[in-house]
Amino acid sequence: MALPKNLPPPVRLEWSAYRGPAGVMFDKDRPAMETLAGGAVNVPFRGKATTTVTFSEPGEYVLHVNAMDYSGEGGSGEVCCWTTAMVKVAVTP
Repeated sequence: MALPKNLPPPVRLEWSAYRGPAGVMFDKDRPAMETLAGGAVNVPFRGKATTTVTFSEPGEYVLHVNAMDYSGEGGSGEVCCWTTAMVKVAVTP
């Protein structure tokens, strides 16, 4: 199988609010990933990304993040490489 010429980034993140008492806003819900090492197909990747989250009220929140490799959401019908995490956040006044 030949690889496409213009592969997407090796890792993509997607943030969302999962649970909480009020609104949540991300300055970037799909922040750009900075490549620190690797990034080619079958080469270990190391990178970093940042986003700022604003909570409209104090309380206990759960944020959801998906991390996908270059094959994209659902693996584009080929191989599926992704992970998901829940991040608990306590917001105080």
